Amino acid sequence: SSPMMVALLTALWCASFAAAAPAATTSGCYNNCTHLHVVDGFLVEPSGRKLHVGSNFSAIGELLSTHLLPVGGLPGLDANESTMRHLTLTGSYVADVPLNLPSRLHFKLNGKVYGNNLTAATLGPNACPYGFQYFGRCALVKIRGSFVSVTGGEYTAAGGTAFGISCEGCSNVLVQNLTVSGASQGNIHFFGSGPALEIRNVEGFNSNRGVWSQTPSHKVLITGCFFHHNGGDGVDLDSFSKNVMVRSNRLENNHRCGVFVEEGASDNIIIDNYMFNNTFGVALCEPC
Repeated sequence: SSPMMVALLTALWCASFAAAAPAATTSGCYNNCTHLHVVDGFLVEPSGRKLHVGSNFSAIGELLSTHLLPVGGLPGLDANESTMRHLTLTGSYVADVPLNLPSRLHFKLNGKVYGNNLTAATLGPNACPYGFQYFGRCALVKIRGSFVSVTGGEYTAAGGTAFGISCEGCSNVLVQNLTVSGASQGNIHFFGSGPALEIRNVEGFNSNRGVWSQTPSHKVLITGCFFHHNGGDGVDLDSFSKNVMVRSNRLENNHRCGVFVEEGASDNIIIDNYMFNNTFGVALCEPC
């Protein structure tokens, strides 16, 4: 173990480590970690140059498809977010089509989105290829995979637009710190999703339901939310939803129930919620 041999082994070890280490693409970001910032319809590049994109969701969707590379078999979440991508929208936007969010994406809205009458009748039969496609039900935002967060903003649906934010078969999803209103079926919707779904600090009103969990969704946490003045329920745990915790929410002035548990839903926990002026606080229906 001469000093020369030690130096040679050290050099070889350092070289092998350097070869294995991922190359940084942006500051503190590795392995296909992309940051897209759109301000009032303009993509703002790191240099500060602004490129016009548009304020319609069809344009934003095209931006995502052209700028985000497939993540393939790369690992999921880790400390340096090595496979997480970021999309931030600032300003007001029109949901002319559902915005499809792929896996491993942090999506943040600093502003508002409005979408009117998004249905298969208006957009075509392939516009909403998930869950209730045969009913032509579309969402302003559709989550397509895993490791996705949706943070901030105001989402307003109108006409036949069924959902504000929806996902089918999604997992490891966080929806937080935002407002959704006006959806004809449910402001927040999960279809056959889980595990690890969290809805936190969301206000939902003037819809059929604040949250609709379906067929079956499992291991969901709904907490710190305010669901009010909905035509149906604040929270509807439907069609075999399981291991859903509804905790520390305000559920007020919903026409049917604060929380409706129906059609095979089981092993759910409803705790520490404030319920006021709903037709029913908690309703259990089996069969319905």
